[in-house]
Amino acid sequence: MLLIYLYGNLNPSVEAYSADDAYARSYIFIFRSTPELETLKTLLNRQGEADRITYKTSALLKSAEGQNERLYQIGCEVSDSSDGVRRIRGRAAFTEEEKATGANVAILSESAEMYASGNIMNLGTDTININGVKFTVIGTASLLDCDILIPASTYKENGYEVLAVKAILESKPSYYENLEFLRDIREQFPDASIDKHPYSSYENSKRDTLSVMLVLSVVFAAAIAAFMFLLKYLSDSTDYIGAIQSICGAPKDTVVFIKLASVFLMTFSVSAVGVALHALLYGPVFSKLNTIQGLIYQPRDYLLILCMCCIAAVLVSVPFVVSFSRGSAAAFKRRLE
Repeated sequence: MLLIYLYGNLNPSVEAYSADDAYARSYIFIFRSTPELETLKTLLNRQGEADRITYKTSALLKSAEGQNERLYQIGCEVSDSSDGVRRIRGRAAFTEEEKATGANVAILSESAEMYASGNIMNLGTDTININGVKFTVIGTASLLDCDILIPASTYKENGYEVLAVKAILESKPSYYENLEFLRDIREQFPDASIDKHPYSSYENSKRDTLSVMLVLSVVFAAAIAAFMFLLKYLSDSTDYIGAIQSICGAPKDTVVFIKLASVFLMTFSVSAVGVALHALLYGPVFSKLNTIQGLIYQPRDYLLILCMCCIAAVLVSVPFVVSFSRGSAAAFKRRLE
């Protein structure tokens, strides 16, 4: 039980797999040219209800001095929701009139504001220059999906291409649903690159699982070694079965195999019971003990823990079994007398 708890709370891959925030529900696709957006929307809607979809491209923003330009991401939201965007100053959303008329208004990130003005801007009056077009700044916000947000109608009227799409779903798809969706995206848009999907962090952190398993194996091996020392002390004078097997002519390698098999079976049985209890009682009991809320254990995690326990127990038992096999039949006979 302790190993399962440590595995879940120390393993970055378990945390990444269980995450369900906006970042963990998002996709980012990069295109070489504007894709068939209706096809993309259809695929996204089949995957789940989209909370927010943002079309993006790169544009040149003129600096405060008016002499330099720097590439920033300019984008528009094609969904009505702006949940998650945090207003800093001014407005973090456009009015219906601004959306309908294609007004040249913009909401900036803090970094874009500082580059364009060198200071805090007067919202509603100050303008910025993007690709030679002036936009009135109506607000600054954080957690935007781009650096400069403009209305969708304005984005279209200015002829910006859609070279990147970010979509945040309302609910996180399952791992296998995500794989199927990514396969469909690659089939429909062969030139697209997938910059981010809900399980990107999980895939990247899976390599850290090995280091966590090694640490837990050392802890488990130390506990098993201590137990084996105690067991050896208790069994030195009472190991009648092993003694009789040796005196009656059983080969030592057979005795060693039987002893290792018994260690394996005993560890497997105890570990399997622990895994079963944890899986059955995880919701009402064990999930409340986690330091990280919302952790999800996959069958793969339980299988890894089970294999680790069995392998570590057998490896630690080898020196003790080998020391037993070195005893002579005469010594075993004296232990029986």
